[in-house]
Amino acid sequence: MRSLSSLRARAAIAAATLLAIPAPRAHAQSRAAQAPYFPAPGDAWQHRTAEQVGLNAKAVQDAVAIALAAESTSPRDLLENHRNSFGKEPFGEAIGPFRARGGAAGLIIRKGYIVAEWGDPDRVDQTYSVTKSFVTTTVGLAYDRKMISSLSDPVYKYMVPIVALRGTPGASAALVPVPANVMGASNAATVAPPQVGVAFNAFEVLEPFESEHNRKITWDHLLRQTSDWQGTL
Repeated sequence: MRSLSSLRARAAIAAATLLAIPAPRAHAQSRAAQAPYFPAPGDAWQHRTAEQVGLNAKAVQDAVAIALAAESTSPRDLLENHRNSFGKEPFGEAIGPFRARGGAAGLIIRKGYIVAEWGDPDRVDQTYSVTKSFVTTTVGLAYDRKMISSLSDPVYKYMVPIVALRGTPGASAALVPVPANVMGASNAATVAPPQVGVAFNAFEVLEPFESEHNRKITWDHLLRQTSDWQGTL
């Protein structure tokens, strides 16, 4: 997911809560902008001035200046930043690639319109804890749609096996065969042996909630981060 979406979502909240300062005067164009507006999928978001959406232009400018001045002082090289922070903890070795982050960037959204933007909101950056917002929103939608019956339910009842890649198609190493339980016990004899450089069979199946301990973990435990999940991924 592109970072632009998360920036827009957070900016919309910030604009609604921090910048809802009425402009001294509203005109006909401002009243027209009060109607609900939702950008169509794939369409560019429309821009409006602060006054057109009922905001104080000076307050908007001040908010942008504050955002630019408040950029994190940590290194933009995220590998260096990791080494100076979490990398100092036990088992703090970096896993996966890092990239240098961009400078301060963001949007102010009011009633669906872009009122201000700074930096490069279209840049793709690593989001880290922004993931929590996406996860909690997804769980909330699943609960509202009755896909999760109760937050007291054990998670293992809902969790399908996770297919994890074991190699890259075209690699010279032999790839791991499909486990028999994936094909079904009755089809175990049909599982192909490992082959070199073939994408088929290049994965394993993980069942992270099937241990005696993890089968007791509920949605409530996960959402409050009190699950004490055990295992290796």
